[in-house]
Amino acid sequence: MKMIRTDFFVILMILCSSINLRAQVNLKKIFIADHYVNCHSVGQADCFQVKDSANGTWTNFFGNIEGFNYEEGYQYELLIEILTIHKTPSDSPIYHYVFNKLIDKNKNQIHDKYKLDDEPWFLIKVKSGEKLKSLKDANAFIIFHLDENKVSGNFGCNKFFGAVKINEKEILFDKLGATKMMCADEMNKIENGFMQQLPKANHYEVKGNQLLLYQKKSLLLVFKKK
Repeated sequence: MKMIRTDFFVILMILCSSINLRAQVNLKKIFIADHYVNCHSVGQADCFQVKDSANGTWTNFFGNIEGFNYEEGYQYELLIEILTIHKTPSDSPIYHYVFNKLIDKNKNQIHDKYKLDDEPWFLIKVKSGEKLKSLKDANAFIIFHLDENKVSGNFGCNKFFGAVKINEKEILFDKLGATKMMCADEMNKIENGFMQQLPKANHYEVKGNQLLLYQKKSLLLVFKKK
């Protein structure tokens, strides 16, 4: 009987030395955005965006919050517990997040940028001088690939490609490139206007089936979904 009890305590000590121990618990208030983002983390395709204050900057949140049931389309204000866990003295601390209290939950419309993705927008107006010029039967279009932060499309004759960054209503095109085919004069006019105005855009708006690109308050390009 004593041998059994001794063996039991030896096994218990081994288990205690190998299991995770909760070293510290902190309470923290966070805000969670109303939509998932692609976080490109190992074993995790989508993640929350969080910030520490109402006026803070959104950052990707890797992992889960135990006990929290997230519903996309709502912005949350939460109180969470942050548990610091050590596997062994030589390991770095691991943080475990646990839902504590719901402070606020507000329904938001899905952000405009999620209306942009993966469908062609056809150019119908382009700024020429100080006015917008309407286009008829132009084969110019743009496609957003937001999971890769890329764009592609056609300037009217030549194909183009590049990078795009979208934050709230702001938009930035970068590293734009295009093929170099010879084009008819009328197509050249459309291409030149499209090529000149697209890199200038820094603000966008989706109105129904139209996409409007601005440089500050100046409307540069208007696209429409077919």
